[in-house]
Amino acid sequence: MLLLAVGLRLALDGELNVPPAPGRPPAARPVEPESVAPSPADAPAARRYGEIRAALDTPVVNSVWRALAGRGLLDAAWAVLGPQATATRPVADGLQDRVFADARQLPWQVAATPAALDRTGLNDARPGMAAVLGAYVVTLPRVLVLVAASTDAG
Repeated sequence: MLLLAVGLRLALDGELNVPPAPGRPPAARPVEPESVAPSPADAPAARRYGEIRAALDTPVVNSVWRALAGRGLLDAAWAVLGPQATATRPVADGLQDRVFADARQLPWQVAATPAALDRTGLNDARPGMAAVLGAYVVTLPRVLVLVAASTDAG
């Protein structure tokens, strides 16, 4: 997920200028999650979400936290994970840097370049898409490293 978000973000920024693959892309198919995480507005954890976002310095509360809140486990999980957030940040930021470097080396077949979006009349959506991808690019490594560090310590 992180590599895909980074690749899409680089494409939107015009850093990946590989022509799209020939032919038609596979048809989209709906994916049904095993259990749906409640949205931040629906789960009764607004204060805790704010603490998590502040501790991780992330713009979004991803589905890990929302799923835990939906099951009544968020407070217990954050009590264990929260104190490790600051210590894991350098590793998470290093992971983010590595994924950007690796993504630039992959043979992507890019369709969402700025020029392609402009040709299709979708260029006005680019800033919004870039903001969402940017939020994930920051959030995912911090959550992944935080959870990985707690399972290594446990």
